[in-house]
Amino acid sequence: MKIFKNRGDIYIPRSKTRRDYEQKVLVSILAAVVVFTIIFVSVTASRNNYSAKEFFRPENTNVTQETQSEDIPIASGKKNVMIIETDNDKKFVRLVILIQSDMDAKAFKTCTIKGNTLTSSGKSISSYYKSDGENGVVFAVCELLSIKNDYYISVSEKDMKSLFNLFGKVNYPISSDIKINKTGNDPYSLRLSAGEETIDGTKAVKLMRYYMYEGKNYKAQNDFVLSCLLSFSNEENLKNSRDIFSSAINIVKTNITVWDFTENEDAISYACNENVSMEVYGVEPQYNGKELTNANEIKGYFGKE
Repeated sequence: MKIFKNRGDIYIPRSKTRRDYEQKVLVSILAAVVVFTIIFVSVTASRNNYSAKEFFRPENTNVTQETQSEDIPIASGKKNVMIIETDNDKKFVRLVILIQSDMDAKAFKTCTIKGNTLTSSGKSISSYYKSDGENGVVFAVCELLSIKNDYYISVSEKDMKSLFNLFGKVNYPISSDIKINKTGNDPYSLRLSAGEETIDGTKAVKLMRYYMYEGKNYKAQNDFVLSCLLSFSNEENLKNSRDIFSSAINIVKTNITVWDFTENEDAISYACNENVSMEVYGVEPQYNGKELTNANEIKGYFGKE
């Protein structure tokens, strides 16, 4: 029988058997409704994140994060940098590291040549340093490779260690054990085990010297320099870039000015952005004694036309 005839009527079955059956039907329907509700809420929540953390998050947070992730500076152009490393007494050039920041290709390129490399005049690069300093080295290398250079950084071995440490340490895989103990007028020793090593400024200077002279492993030298460039191009260094620059110019001799630093801040920001992957390229020098035999190949990497 029914009590009332309008919405909200209460239905009372006439027999116990029918009452039990109808209760089971009602329970089944209720269970189905509950299951459907749980599934619906779960799917909707997974798409819209209805967590308490998200509920209490300020409304504009997601907008800010999306803006920041898309706020990658636009950078273009190519810059050649020459790092000139000398001995501690600044009497001769040990090596010259060429680096190109190619923001058109979004890439770093590098090549390291020895300070005793002979030029077309028959004089070594180091000889130009003795007579004309850093400008002499820039002239000699540019003439040898037929390239143009934008900036130079001249630094002694001791100061190279300090410059390296400004940017941090590098985890670098050593392919085989290195054990060197060079004596004489320009001694040094280095011991590294095969496997990943944490390289600081002291080890870095010795490792590059070993690769270029005793090991003659020019590919490994390029790989190490590129590894350093990628490792140092991080957001922590970007945040401290002005402090790093201020400290660096007190360590090295360079033609890079504050204006140059400011002009290239977009390129620095781009390379250091965590959402950007820079490509890397290295070209190995080839020697016949002290003569460089693949100058044209190197020019192809550092040409700016």
